[in-house]
Amino acid sequence: MKNIIEYNHPIFKDYTLTERYGKYGFLNKDEKVVITCQYENYGFTHNEFANMKLNGKWGIINYAGKEIVPFIYDMIEKPRYEYINIVQVMRNGFWGFVDFYCGKEFIPCVYQKVNDFINNYAIVWRNSKCGIVNKNGEEVVLCKYDRIEHHYDYFITKLNNKYGISLPSNEIVACVFDEICRIKDLLCFRSATKWGVIHVSKLASLKD
Repeated sequence: MKNIIEYNHPIFKDYTLTERYGKYGFLNKDEKVVITCQYENYGFTHNEFANMKLNGKWGIINYAGKEIVPFIYDMIEKPRYEYINIVQVMRNGFWGFVDFYCGKEFIPCVYQKVNDFINNYAIVWRNSKCGIVNKNGEEVVLCKYDRIEHHYDYFITKLNNKYGISLPSNEIVACVFDEICRIKDLLCFRSATKWGVIHVSKLASLKD
């Protein structure tokens, strides 16, 4: 049988995570209850936000007890990389993104898989094909490729074992090459036994 108080664990400034009867809540610096022990589990905490589980679903609250992200998700991943307010969320087996500073699901949960945002863009998968979404919630590159490699300000795409180049706004090199690789600031293209080279700064000027 669990004890009445399992533990108290400081997590952010003046707040402490506490467990009673197997449920979790929060105390303030005076050890007074500010959020009752009603949550089944806890995930990440970030500044004044906490990822909690209630009635079998995950959501995000602040330390005033206000629900910021509704408890409708099967999973909420910990924020990573440069966008600490953006998290991957999963509902009914599909993934999207939530900005928990405002509580908005700005990328709907319609994707089989998503990568984290890097430089304003994220690679996503739908129907076993991958594309690219931006932070405005737009699918700027349709999910039609077999593979996409994110190289900060451009993407190497693969379709039917051929490679191309895409910028976030458009495909600038169709998937017609047998190999594309980068050597320092140079991109090398191979078609059969022949190679071509271009400086990465010139990519925006390319056309199919």
